[in-house]
Amino acid sequence: MVYGLSDLHTAVISGQARRVLNILRENKEEIMDVGDIDGTTPLMTAVLTGRWTIARLLLQNGASARTRDHRGRKALVYSRASLFRNKLRLYRRLGLLPMVSHKQHRNRGLIAKVLRYPAALESCRRGRNHECSRAIFFKDGETLNVLRPDLKFKIAKECLERATAGFITSNTRPEVKIAAASGWQPNPSKGSNVLDNPKYLQLVQDFARVIRFKLIRSQRDNNGIHLPEHIGRFVASHTEKKLAVFWVIAALQAILNTTDLGRVHELREANIPAPWKEAWIFLDHTPCGNCWQFLRAIKQVTGIRIYLETRPFLLRGNRDAAAGCHNCPCDRCRRKFEAQPARDDKVGTEGRGDGTEEESGTSDGEVPEGLAMASRGRV
Repeated sequence: MVYGLSDLHTAVISGQARRVLNILRENKEEIMDVGDIDGTTPLMTAVLTGRWTIARLLLQNGASARTRDHRGRKALVYSRASLFRNKLRLYRRLGLLPMVSHKQHRNRGLIAKVLRYPAALESCRRGRNHECSRAIFFKDGETLNVLRPDLKFKIAKECLERATAGFITSNTRPEVKIAAASGWQPNPSKGSNVLDNPKYLQLVQDFARVIRFKLIRSQRDNNGIHLPEHIGRFVASHTEKKLAVFWVIAALQAILNTTDLGRVHELREANIPAPWKEAWIFLDHTPCGNCWQFLRAIKQVTGIRIYLETRPFLLRGNRDAAAGCHNCPCDRCRRKFEAQPARDDKVGTEGRGDGTEEESGTSDGEVPEGLAMASRGRV
C-alpha cells in the first residue's frame, strides 16, 4: 500500500462507488475505519474529496464519525479542505484525483452538515428503505405532485410557487401522508391533507417555548421592519418544523387523547405505538441546521424519532421569497409594510437566512430523474 492507502481508500478518492460497495461486501469489518499513514480513514477521505454518495455508503455500513486521525482530527474537520492541501496534492500526484469540481466542493458542505448534526447522521444511517425514498417532487400550479409513489397535494398557488414543500408519513403506515409548504402566508384553498400555514407557524413557536428550544433570529423575520414579537418566525415557518409538530400533536391525540402541548413531556414515559414511534419527512430541499436540532430536541423530549430525506426536484422551491412582513396576515405588519417605499419582494434567490444553500441532496455517481430539468428551470 502506497502511503498506507488501502483499496478502499483509492476507490473512495477516485469516486468509484460501485467498487466501494463491492469492497464493503467482502470485508467491511476489517477495513472500514483503518487509516492511512496519517490515520485518515476512508470516511475522512470521502469528506475531503467531496464524495457524497460514497460517504453515505460508508455511514450506512457502520463507518465511525468519531474516529480520529493521528493528529486528533475527526471526519468533520476534513470538510475544511484548506487544511489538507498537501494530501490533495498527493492524491493528484498518484493519479487518483483530478481537479476537485464545484460539485465536490458543494458536497463537502452537505457531508459536513450530516456529520455535524446527530439527527442528520441518524437519518443518513437509516438508509433509503421507505417506499417513498424514490419520490420526486413536481409543482404544477396549485398542486404539489409527487412521483413514485404518485401523490397529489393541493396547496394555494401563491404559497406553493415561491416556497419549499414536503410531506410526512409513518414508518409503518405509509398510507398516512400530510404535506406542508414553507412560509406564513394564509393558504385557504389548501386540500384537507395540507397544513394551514398561520396555524402551524404559531404551533411551532408554542412548541419551541414548551421544550425551551431556541428559534434563531433571521433578517427575514421582519423584512427590514423590526418587530420583536416576530423574532424566529422565519425558521419557525420551515416545512420540516411544521410537519414535525403536526406529528407530535397527532401522537398526543392518539396516545394521551389531548392536544395540549404542555403535556408533551408525558410522551417520553408513554408506550408509543409503532405507527407514531417513527416517521419520515421527505423534502424538496436540504434542511437548515436549526431544523436538524429541532428534530433532535423532539427525540430527546418525546422519544419520537423523525427521520428526514431530501429528494430530487423538477422545479426548485425558494422559501426566502415567501418570507417578509408583506406576506404576514396581521394588521400591524400590513400597516408597517404599506408605509414603506415599494421594494422587490424577492428576498434573495439562493440563501436561506442561516448562511447555507438549499441543495437537492443529489449525489455523485448517480443522475436522479429531473436533475437536468432542475438545472434549466429553477424557481
